[in-house]
Amino acid sequence: MSANPDDNDSSSPSGSHSHPQNGQRPPQPPPPPRPILPSIKLSIPRKGHLSSATSERCFTYCTQTHRGRAERREPHCRTFCIRRIFAHEVNRTLADAGFHPFLPPPATTSVPIDIPLSPEADTSAAEFFAGQTPPEGQSNPETGAKRAHWREGYYLWLSQTRLGAFEHMTHMKRDLEEQHAYEQGKAAWERAIREGREREFLADVNGRLVGDAWRDEVYADILTPPSTNLLIPLSTPAPQLQQLLGKYLAPTQRLLTLTQTSFTSGAQAVLLERMQNAVMTAAPFTLAGTVSKKMWRLLWGEGDGEER
Repeated sequence: MSANPDDNDSSSPSGSHSHPQNGQRPPQPPPPPRPILPSIKLSIPRKGHLSSATSERCFTYCTQTHRGRAERREPHCRTFCIRRIFAHEVNRTLADAGFHPFLPPPATTSVPIDIPLSPEADTSAAEFFAGQTPPEGQSNPETGAKRAHWREGYYLWLSQTRLGAFEHMTHMKRDLEEQHAYEQGKAAWERAIREGREREFLADVNGRLVGDAWRDEVYADILTPPSTNLLIPLSTPAPQLQQLLGKYLAPTQRLLTLTQTSFTSGAQAVLLERMQNAVMTAAPFTLAGTVSKKMWRLLWGEGDGEER
């Protein structure tokens, strides 16, 4: 009998032809051995405009009443901010034009940028805490020629309104130059509103003014008295702040001086000795009994002579 080739193929072991089955991956090589020593990465923090250092922190709280909501009043808001001005924000580094790769690096010079402080720097501490409004035009950036400029250091910013806090938080995404440009544009807008030229700013493409409700909100924002905001340089305190602190801290300094003198002269030791001697006698108890009797008579009267 002749053998059937199909039978031979069917009887051959399946392991003689090793093929990966469907859905199975070929064996992977073993992972490399882990290093014995841990890896170390060194990173240098960026400086200048790309630095991740915090430049300002603000704390704001607001309160409102039911009557205030019904009458659409502004909430009672207070804002406290501390900002640090870095050197790269107020200085520009200039280098010599002549540069060659085989020569030493060119000399650099740091030149300050004279950017005027914000209009709230013209507000005094007395006007801010008393709520007084300075004369019109005093806080105008164009008329404040004697205003100091931004310099490296720390600055304290205070506000008493919601609009002031909102505007300052918007400034937190701007640099000093952009902030100054915004303040100049706002001053021009304020002059146009006071002079009746708001059409130059509030008219649409067809020359029609926007709605009255929106325009009132804009007017309230633009015409906010500058005395509701206050800017104080902490690195170089303003004379008004030094006078204010000196006035209120003068009694404290005098009290500390007298206390130190009493300790160094021995007066405190003498007082302690006198108090100790007085406690050892019957004088304190006699005084306490007399005071108690007088208080009893004031509260309950003299009575009819009987003991109570």
